Amino acid sequence: MNNGPIRIDVAVPEALEGAADANSPLDHPQIRSLVQVAVTRAGLNPGSARYRGRSYSSSGYTLHIDAEH
Repeated sequence: MNNGPIRIDVAVPEALEGAADANSPLDHPQIRSLVQVAVTRAGLNPGSARYRGRSYSSSGYTLHIDAEH
């Protein structure tokens, strides 16, 4: 069993792209809530979520999050 963090990618809705572009997007309440829901749905501990970066494509921003069980 892997005890290390698991990387999940969280797509950001267009309305929140400005917040996703910030240096610390998890400080934004709506982004933090979005990430917590995604982490919980993945069966991971939302309190362990750590922002690891973001990418941008034609479909918008994706946040890269590490979380643990």
